[in-house]
Amino acid sequence: MDDVQRQALLGVVRGVLIAIGGYLVNKGYVEQTLVNELVGSLMILFPIVWSVAQKIVSHERTQSALSKSYISGFADGQKLEIRQ
Repeated sequence: MDDVQRQALLGVVRGVLIAIGGYLVNKGYVEQTLVNELVGSLMILFPIVWSVAQKIVSHERTQSALSKSYISGFADGQKLEIRQ
């Protein structure tokens, strides 16, 4: 995900959180200051969690690709053989 897509996604998440918070404030369940603090906190935590999740998925894909393919017999003039 590039930076433009990430910023767009964060904008959507922020908008949804603010809408939910506005609804809860309107119904009298929470105060506006609490909503502001929660939305701010989540907007800090969301990119961190997203980054960690992407790194885990990337690592798993790399490990899976490495376990499926290997190169053998490539030394001193031997023929290169790739097995999958």
